[in-house]
Amino acid sequence: MNFENKAELRVTCKKIRSGLDISVLSENICKNIKKWNVYSTSKNILIFYPIGSEISLLELLSDISHNFYFPCVVENDLYIAKYDKSLGFSNGKFGIKEPVTPRLSNADFIDLALIPALAADQKGYRLGYGKGFYDRFLTKYPNITKAVPVSKCLVFDEIPSEEHDVKVNYVITESDIIDFRCQI
Repeated sequence: MNFENKAELRVTCKKIRSGLDISVLSENICKNIKKWNVYSTSKNILIFYPIGSEISLLELLSDISHNFYFPCVVENDLYIAKYDKSLGFSNGKFGIKEPVTPRLSNADFIDLALIPALAADQKGYRLGYGKGFYDRFLTKYPNITKAVPVSKCLVFDEIPSEEHDVKVNYVITESDIIDFRCQI
């Protein structure tokens, strides 16, 4: 498939994703993550609360060997908050669940960021929702290992990208993990 712009691709990806069994995909992607050495050696992990038909990584929260953090949006900036099972979540901006813990303005200690996306490509670019929250956030923390969980059918040869788009290191699908770290 060849797409001229991100808006067109977002519509197509949402349509494709709406026809997928997200529950099964989420389960299989979580299995791949749990077997992945990058995950097992990471202590502090940023994940996201799924909305709509997004991949759900909430199954990972039962793994007490990691500290999990979730994004919190304040105006045009993304902060993080540590997940505390006893406190749970509340509704944040856009109705997205956020932990009921203090927001942290520094994320230097995050080892691995599992980032939501509609699609990804074979070059390490992700297609987000167009607000740029993650790109702005990740630009501040270039040493965080970045991965996108997405269905294999939403990994394209190339998607439109712009200068401000931050590449990810990995794409995690239901069947494999694609490593972009060695690409030039």
